[in-house]
Amino acid sequence: MSAYEWPLWLLLGAGTSLLFLNMQKWSVEKITPAKPLASQVLVLGGMVLRWVLVALILALALKRDPLAALITFAAFMLARLVILAIWNRQWRLAAVQTHSKKD
Repeated sequence: MSAYEWPLWLLLGAGTSLLFLNMQKWSVEKITPAKPLASQVLVLGGMVLRWVLVALILALALKRDPLAALITFAAFMLARLVILAIWNRQWRLAAVQTHSKKD
């Protein structure tokens, strides 16, 4: 694997992570207690779809080079951590602002 391919695999891993988390967020937002069966199908179907997406991306990288798969997986996991940390901070700030408006 040449050095110019590294950014491609890093971006592919990070992009997959962003897509993964946005799909998960969308699924959770669509859950409703009024439709428990539809909510279960949505959650399980979304889970399978996300797993297939990650598996395909990692299989593509592994087909190219084992190091590419490792880079892609590491970028995927690190990007997930960073995105979740950013979202957590945003949610906490929104909760504090909402709570302070009630007082």
